[in-house]
Amino acid sequence: METRHVSIEVALALHATVLQLTNGRLGVRDMGSLLGCLERPKTVLGGKEMFPTLFLKAAALTETIARNHPFVDGNKRGAHLIGRELLVLNGYDLEPKPGEIEKFMLWIVTQKPPLEEIAAWLEKNSKKI
Repeated sequence: METRHVSIEVALALHATVLQLTNGRLGVRDMGSLLGCLERPKTVLGGKEMFPTLFLKAAALTETIARNHPFVDGNKRGAHLIGRELLVLNGYDLEPKPGEIEKFMLWIVTQKPPLEEIAAWLEKNSKKI
């Protein structure tokens, strides 16, 4: 089954929603960067997918938005929602314990773990829907 990806329209809507709910500053700092972030999970080199599993794709998407800061504000919040949407589009949803999302996103940004560790966390905390 082919992976369904998050569109720019959906990414912008998710980011706008979270900022409205948290009184953040709306806006895209770098549209080219955001588009690049959305394309990263689709990367193929020499005919080989760089992120062959759904959870590696979601990890790549979440990590690149959180670290590249394409938005004016709410990059970690946006990264979480957009990465989660990729999972939902493909039949999974995150169900971590309360408070774990904030810790997870801070871990990504401050500790810079390998992508495989991010993917493992996502898989461990996801359920098939």
